Amino acid sequence: MLARLVVAAVAVGLLVAADDPKADDPVKADLKKLEGTWVVEKLEAAGPAPEELKKATLTFAGDKLTMKSAGGEEMRQTVRLDPKKNPKEMNFVPEKKEPNAAPGLAIYKLDGDTLTLALGPPDKRPTKFEPPENGFLLVLKRKK
Repeated sequence: MLARLVVAAVAVGLLVAADDPKADDPVKADLKKLEGTWVVEKLEAAGPAPEELKKATLTFAGDKLTMKSAGGEEMRQTVRLDPKKNPKEMNFVPEKKEPNAAPGLAIYKLDGDTLTLALGPPDKRPTKFEPPENGFLLVLKRKK
């Protein structure tokens, strides 16, 4: 009798996990982990870094990102992840279509409440977590 109950409980657990799309979808899992507001803790650049970027906040909600400058200007983007790549890849697609605009190409790593992004120039994705030429390395902390 006890063995049947254990088998039934395991079967129900497996069925519930199978119905949860996030259980085996790494994109949805990482998007969920990114949700919230992040502040810049560290900014490195191969050249001069814009001061306004140092005080920016990034807010993730689903596959949407709102970047807010210290002056209050907002830029909205759609985020596309590929967590199966090594390093993991993130693309930023601007909400407003601008002529000749290309998606922002980045790599990312997420460690609890620390998000590290290496952002390259519009046509080149970084391959390492160091400041790329014409790009930035950002270390962000989740805002409590």
